[in-house]
Amino acid sequence: GKGVTHYRNSYVMTNRYTFEDRNGAYELNDYLQLMFYLFNDDYIQKNNMFYHAANSKDYADTWLYLALHFICALRTTDLERIGHPKLSREPNEILKAVKNGTWTTGEARRTLLSITTRLTYLNITPNKTKRASNVSQLKFHVPESCQVLIGTLLAICEAHYQIANKEASESPLIRKISDYERINRYMGEEIGSLFLERNFSSRSANKSYLQAVAMLADDVIEEKSELNIKGHFLAALARSHKGSYDEFAQTTATYLKDAQLGQVQPEMVAKELFERGVLSMI
Repeated sequence: GKGVTHYRNSYVMTNRYTFEDRNGAYELNDYLQLMFYLFNDDYIQKNNMFYHAANSKDYADTWLYLALHFICALRTTDLERIGHPKLSREPNEILKAVKNGTWTTGEARRTLLSITTRLTYLNITPNKTKRASNVSQLKFHVPESCQVLIGTLLAICEAHYQIANKEASESPLIRKISDYERINRYMGEEIGSLFLERNFSSRSANKSYLQAVAMLADDVIEEKSELNIKGHFLAALARSHKGSYDEFAQTTATYLKDAQLGQVQPEMVAKELFERGVLSMI
């Protein structure tokens, strides 16, 4: 206080990650509203969304990118690694079939199957933890009720991709489209207005997805000493966090125990099991 200050330096440690409010999970109502716009059959039909997707590559790519955040908790870098699907027709024929309504559910499922089969055999692990051991493979399981939608979107986007890239190209199919300006321009004001104050955040969507998984799992599976699973384990598995993959088999047995279902109706449990395929109970 009595001497002359010649200089003063301030040193601040910079955070590696910034977990601010803008990176928090989406509010449930916002998350469900976006899900309604992207997945509701009546809304899709009313707004001719498949027709617009077949007409516009940007529309289709935006729809697919946003929709995948309700199917899995993959980071954008891993979404780009799911590869390209195998098409059942020529690209122009697929877009024409989608427009005139002759595109079949069987073709959509086969398109999706070409992706899921590839991921299963390649056993791809997350890019972020590629140097770590005991990391489970990427989890990309599409529920039965969403397979036609996701398969159709994959086919449309791949058709647009092949038409736009007639020469050999190794660029990813999934495009990151998260800013308000492009979402609003590509998909319209009703969907775009959801991101007027804040661009779409993949981190926030993943957090909402994982929190929903954990919440629903804890509701179905009562916490008892003899159980080896809680909601956070399923959430960690969906995110392919480090752990032991063989432990996942225990969850199926847990879901099949009537004593652990609490107030959940058997019909609800059966429906959830069938979402994983007609042979999921086996």
